[in-house]
Amino acid sequence: INSIEDGDTFRAWVGNSNFEVRLANTDTAEMTTPKVNGVDYYKKGSDRLDSLLKSGKVTLMTSYPDIEDKRNYDSEKRLIARVFVDGKDVGNIITAEGLGYGDSDFYPAFEHPALQKDIYKEK
Repeated sequence: INSIEDGDTFRAWVGNSNFEVRLANTDTAEMTTPKVNGVDYYKKGSDRLDSLLKSGKVTLMTSYPDIEDKRNYDSEKRLIARVFVDGKDVGNIITAEGLGYGDSDFYPAFEHPALQKDIYKEK
């Protein structure tokens, strides 16, 4: 994992390529989102995503088997993927903790559920 953009987007190495990855099933606060009752949900979501991604083996599941397939990307050229840490869905965790909500716009029909790509840190 290279960096955390916010609670639903991060940069990571997949194989020999660096990708901006967008959680497929969750939307979280943006940097410009106002605080709610003094709570900065952008920071809380970003920090939680960071801690989850550092807590175990990270795996991605994309809609189409070829990670380069343009259908795996949104209009901002982010790789849309379900993200798992030690088999647990990161988007579901963030949503369950109240730091985001389910986002069907980024939850395409995953046609190849067995497809998983390991993420590793740049050496």
